[in-house]
Amino acid sequence: MTSLMFQINDCSLLGKALATFRWMRDIANVNFSSSGVSIIASHPLDSFIAVLKINPSGCGNFHCPESGTIGVDLRYLRYRMKGFITDPCSLWFYIFANGDIAFFFIVQLFMMPKLWCIPMKSSGVDDRLLPTNPVPGAYAATISIPSEKFRRIFRYATSRRTVHISVRSHQVTIRSVVPRGMEIVLTTENEECTIEGAIGEEPLNFVVTLDFVRSFIEASNITDTVLLHLDDTKPLLLNFPLGSLGSFMFYVVRSHN
Repeated sequence: MTSLMFQINDCSLLGKALATFRWMRDIANVNFSSSGVSIIASHPLDSFIAVLKINPSGCGNFHCPESGTIGVDLRYLRYRMKGFITDPCSLWFYIFANGDIAFFFIVQLFMMPKLWCIPMKSSGVDDRLLPTNPVPGAYAATISIPSEKFRRIFRYATSRRTVHISVRSHQVTIRSVVPRGMEIVLTTENEECTIEGAIGEEPLNFVVTLDFVRSFIEASNITDTVLLHLDDTKPLLLNFPLGSLGSFMFYVVRSHN
């Protein structure tokens, strides 16, 4: 009996998203229900959590009769999938009632379909990664930035750099102190970004230490637009939409203001 089954016809986008998880801890949680599948992992410094959300609408033959959470070894998963996710192929994913996992890849070789099966045992669930993070719709404001501009900005934000983000109704200011302090201002008037949500007369201010920004830059390569969700009482959420497949999100721990 299967607890989860789904099909993805083109693994390339999923493979690029999974490749970004190499910066995370080896053990991740897989949460599954009728509303979709989430792969959740934390950074070794606990500075952010990554969530790869797969929507049922982006899959074929999605079947999930029961909800659950299992742990997976990301290092083993990336190693076994490496030869398949870079080539055009379709994926069938199964989680069985006993917690066993199986991947079936169908690859076209010399005009003939070839089937590979990769079995995998589940690991213990990481209780720190249980789904308690707020969803994007719960945030007060959302900033949309073209991914190319996002990469140019955050390449300045190297390891251990503190970044100050200030948001008003018409502009976003991103400022760092060291090394070689910078200040970048994006305005809606110049169509450098869009800002949605309820922002009062006082700006929304955030101070974030980006311990490992390479994950964010790499994730921006698989989407056209990056969404920043902001709220005074919640962690900064970087959202990388993946079309019908779902989204790739980072919940970044905020430093003190």
